[in-house]
Amino acid sequence: MGKRLPTMPTLKNVANLAEVSIPIVSKVLSGNPGVRVSSDTRQRILKAAEGLAYRPNALAKSLKLKRTNTLALFMPDVGNPVIPEIIRGVEDGARAAGYSPFISHLDEKVISERLYLAWLQEGRFDGLIIATARVEDSIIADLISSGLPFVLVNRREASTNMHVSIDDAAGARIAVNHLAGLGHRRIAHLAGPLMYDTSLRRLKGYQQELDLHGITYDSSLVQEYDWHTWDGGKLAMKQLLKRENPPTAIFAGNFMGAVGALSALKEARLKVPEEISLICLHDSPIAEVLDPPLTVVRMPLHQMGKCAAEMLINLLEDRPCKIPLVLPPDGLFIRKSTAPCR
Repeated sequence: MGKRLPTMPTLKNVANLAEVSIPIVSKVLSGNPGVRVSSDTRQRILKAAEGLAYRPNALAKSLKLKRTNTLALFMPDVGNPVIPEIIRGVEDGARAAGYSPFISHLDEKVISERLYLAWLQEGRFDGLIIATARVEDSIIADLISSGLPFVLVNRREASTNMHVSIDDAAGARIAVNHLAGLGHRRIAHLAGPLMYDTSLRRLKGYQQELDLHGITYDSSLVQEYDWHTWDGGKLAMKQLLKRENPPTAIFAGNFMGAVGALSALKEARLKVPEEISLICLHDSPIAEVLDPPLTVVRMPLHQMGKCAAEMLINLLEDRPCKIPLVLPPDGLFIRKSTAPCR
């Protein structure tokens, strides 16, 4: 005969060891605020649970509460190197509270067939974290109408305050301030698609900081690009280099755009930063090994994802939380892609 598997400790085992009733143990270990026990009794229960390595039965709990303890995170593009940081943040925030994250790419099929609504209504998960970036989005209207719990991450929407985002305008101002401080006056902006909420905020910050430094805004120095691939940044950079009076510095709206811009500048045999400076929002381990390493404004992507998960869980469990939540940039990280204007 094979070895018998060890049995898992139960609430009854904990109650016997702590010399209290099973209901008291259940309430203490579940964090029930209504339970009244002495400090000594509480400590006995916690010590007994720890000594027995007791773990609550997640399935039984979910059935009782009619919850799956699962959060869904829908991302627009998992190929962007900054996306994994948001995903890891959501995972950490969810798992710390006993929830499991379900992560999916929000493709055209999911959107056109409104599968996100069906999945919520079928009870596949308890709540939804949405990371789409369009200024107008039918998904948000659907979710608001349904009354189902959701939180937006890395974007905002006028019709709801349920979001965790970053102060993109502040990040753009830090980038432009750095370039202006180096003496640059013709500062171009590689702008993400202007149908995106985040792109518009970065463009606004760029304009605000130019004005603060007495630099006249020139719309010909703003080049829109597809920021999901580095090819978009490369094509946009090539367009900027065709200008009669090209820029001396580039502020790229995201990391992918900066990588593409750097590729275009190398093809044009322009030296970075000797002939043209380059800075972007978001950091990546790749930024440090590029030639030259990229100067960046680092944004709190992991924290944003973690806070989004925590906000949604607080909503699900009827706990108060700060809504909306806007996180400040982590700051400027100077490497070797920016230098004083010649």
